[in-house]
Formats: sequence, structure tokens, C-alpha cells
Amino acid sequence: MIIDLEQFKELREALKFKGNDHDFVYAMCTGFENPLMCWKRVEQWETGVDLSVYGYEFVDGEDCIEYSWGVFSFNDKFYKGDWEYCKVACEWDYWYILGEGSFYEVKPVTKTITIWEAV
Repeated sequence: MIIDLEQFKELREALKFKGNDHDFVYAMCTGFENPLMCWKRVEQWETGVDLSVYGYEFVDGEDCIEYSWGVFSFNDKFYKGDWEYCKVACEWDYWYILGEGSFYEVKPVTKTITIWEAV
């Protein structure tokens, strides 16, 4: 299912976000605080905006080279983005953020797991 990015328009306008759709989804999935985003795209959005006023909250994520992901809530729905990094012209860049199946709605599910520890 393709996520309609139009629903994030008010948030995007409040931030005066200057990047493309890929950059915006990446920023939402990383909580607008990813060092790579800040290093590569300085001053891409306004800081100091209370994102919760627009229904946005960063929930969780992991940012590493092999596999990265981020979850945020927006107006009582949860969204997850998956991406990987690749090296392009001697610089790291993210990719697949809006590829098929890489940005989608999710729901929290609690599961119990067993971990075996040494005694």
C-alpha cells in the first residue's frame, strides 16, 4: 500500500522543508535529528518547531549501514521506513526509503520471547 504523503503537508510547510519527498520521509523516520541528514543537507528545515502540535512523534529506530529503520506516529497512526546506505561519489547516501514496501503503516504488537543465558 502506498502512503499518501499529502497527509504530512501541514507538518512539511510548518518546517519549511526544502528537500524532496525522499528526504522528508527519511527525516520523519529518523526523528529529524539524524547526523547524516544534518551533515549532508544543512538548513533543510526550520528548527524549534513543536512537532507534536502537528501530530508527529518519533517512536523508535536503528540507523546503521546494513539495515536501518525508523518508526514514527502521526495523527494516531504508526509508520515505518526501511533503508540502507550506499556510497555514491565518495559520499554516503540513503536509498530505498520510498521504494516498494519500504515505507508503510504499522501497529505495535507485544510478543514474549525466551532468551537463553549462561548460569
